[in-house]
Amino acid sequence: MANAKSFVFLILLFTCSVYSYWLSNKDYEWVVPFISDRSPAAVRTSDDVQKILEKPMRVFKYETVVASINIATKNGHKFFQMGQFPVPAGTNPNLVCLEYPYIKLKFLGEGVAINGERPVAWLQAACQVSEKNQDFMSDIHLPFDHLDRWQPKNQEVDFSEANLLPVKVRFEKLFGKWPALWQLESVEFSRDAGGVRGDNSEQKIIFSNYDFLKKLGAPVIVK
Repeated sequence: MANAKSFVFLILLFTCSVYSYWLSNKDYEWVVPFISDRSPAAVRTSDDVQKILEKPMRVFKYETVVASINIATKNGHKFFQMGQFPVPAGTNPNLVCLEYPYIKLKFLGEGVAINGERPVAWLQAACQVSEKNQDFMSDIHLPFDHLDRWQPKNQEVDFSEANLLPVKVRFEKLFGKWPALWQLESVEFSRDAGGVRGDNSEQKIIFSNYDFLKKLGAPVIVK
């Protein structure tokens, strides 16, 4: 009888352990990065890519990756953070940054509008695997704490700081005053750089404000 009870206890313990492991990993899957026939030239010629090829990596599932979006503050700078996720690439899934090496963020200004037109900020940067946390992309430096560098007018600028990923920024529909808040409207991954406002290619992946509200329960705001 004692042996039977011990066996049942071990089965329950094993079941609980498996269930706990599943709960902690249900938002993730494993991907082996590779250069596919569709990988753009920017990926094929990158020395950094070679370091991660053919090494299994844990990434967010496509269905759950929006929940990984975060606006972080480090050393007085604000950054956009988002997890890596798999995309189709032939017979096997691949990292999004190896298939779509450009990321574009669209922000809308809050509290400033003329005739219903809100200010727009487009940001474009390289989609890269983070060296510090490989299930995330490299942080994208946001310019909104540094707006005093520029006049509040329509313009395109290069925003870069030492040791940080450079970002191209395009401001539109500005009327002489910077918004105090910016709301993330969309996140776009594309195969070619195109313009800062986005390219005309149909080969891109877009997450919208609807996705943010659905997964996060609130808009993504940068103060």
